[in-house]
Amino acid sequence: MAVIHIDVDRFFLAVHAQFDRSVREGPGTPPIALFQYNDVICVSASARALGVRKHMSPEAARAVLTPAGGRLVHAFWRDWPGPRTWYKPYQDASRDLFACIRASLDAGAACGSTLERASIDEGYVSVEERHGPESVAEELVRSVRERLGLPVCCGVAPNKLLAKLASSAAKASGGGSGASGRVYAVRSDEEAQALLRQTAAHRLPGLGSRADALARAGIECVLTLSTADVANATGLRYVRLSWGDADAAHVAEEHTKTRKNTTGGWVCFEENSSA
Repeated sequence: MAVIHIDVDRFFLAVHAQFDRSVREGPGTPPIALFQYNDVICVSASARALGVRKHMSPEAARAVLTPAGGRLVHAFWRDWPGPRTWYKPYQDASRDLFACIRASLDAGAACGSTLERASIDEGYVSVEERHGPESVAEELVRSVRERLGLPVCCGVAPNKLLAKLASSAAKASGGGSGASGRVYAVRSDEEAQALLRQTAAHRLPGLGSRADALARAGIECVLTLSTADVANATGLRYVRLSWGDADAAHVAEEHTKTRKNTTGGWVCFEENSSA
């Protein structure tokens, strides 16, 4: 069984661009950041290159964008009972996205595959190896682009976390393994280690705010984290997360010892029941 993580590139901007052509990304287009209230929620590639980031304040983003000829764009909003952000266009696009994914799966050789919605613009598909997961991912990329005009990337891997990291790698580099350059597949332990080596440790779920602490500890990438000495339950949870252990969140907060087992080349840590 393989897992495909499918994720829309810059979802909110992509949806907004379907109603406002001036925010469509392309050669020569100005850098753009989409915001709501006091929070930047989506950033174009050219704006990101300038240093604009999600969750930056609009004022800080404007200070970077304006000198470069860029601009801030407010998310859809309405006056009553507001002004407040109007989420219906994004919710409609999300519904269409998952309907398109389901239809594409059912129309092909992956009929009956499990589809799990992870957020408004991303999901997981569990596919049996006999269906050819990479081919299924390529078809999802093509069908979503053709039917909805939304750009998506896919990661294919043995578990959810590696699949998510793989789709992020495809999105960041544009150098995925598929013919479209939008699919990144992890087929072996060596490819998994290469992906973990190129992924910053703070990109793991729950570690976004720990970037400085990880840097002080000399932990730069996920692969470094996965081989680090585990001194406490919190560290154990992070190691488990780095290898895609879905039960990592349930680790006890203290007095946890570990033992290391290797099964099929995949490293996992388990609680020592004799502790």
